[in-house]
Amino acid sequence: MFDFDVASGAERYKIARFLDVYGGLLTEAQKEALSLYFNEDLSLGEISDIKGISRQGVRSCIMQGIRALVRADEKLGFIEIIDKYEKEIETLKRGNNGI
Repeated sequence: MFDFDVASGAERYKIARFLDVYGGLLTEAQKEALSLYFNEDLSLGEISDIKGISRQGVRSCIMQGIRALVRADEKLGFIEIIDKYEKEIETLKRGNNGI
């Protein structure tokens, strides 16, 4: 269920998408930590300084947030739905290029 390599560019993108779609389901602390880490590309140490908590506390908050995002997507499946409609829209756009 939960197997992410947060150093991987593809995984970072996936988590950032989850955050965009399901971020409202997170606590404010989780949302902020994930946003700083994945969207602003700050290190655990930099986030620790900003938030005034330990690096381990930041890491724990980030990992809990990721788990919550993954669970939300497993239950709701909005990312798959969005991807499906985006592909259909692209297909329609390509089909209308000759008009």
